[in-house]
Amino acid sequence: MAIHDCRGIIHALFSYRVDIDLRIRKRLCVGHLIVAHLPGSGIDDAVTASTGTIAARLGCQTISIEQPFHSRASSTPRCPTAELLLHKWPRHALSIRRH
Repeated sequence: MAIHDCRGIIHALFSYRVDIDLRIRKRLCVGHLIVAHLPGSGIDDAVTASTGTIAARLGCQTISIEQPFHSRASSTPRCPTAELLLHKWPRHALSIRRH
């Protein structure tokens, strides 16, 4: 999925798939999240809205955001958009999986 502005410039890109969770519910799994870091929260809001729309359209009750695994000793910064998604979705409906 690509999110672009009115000029056609892509500001965010992610892949998704539908899995079944342990409670036999559909779960939208978002991976390969790439977001341009621009001033303001417009792009983060667009990613949040689009994942919500996709989840609703596909009948998913939960959303997982996949992030690459980093050891605790790693100083690699976390993805601000993934962090925003964690705060916008209800805690029971969203999780971050590391792999």
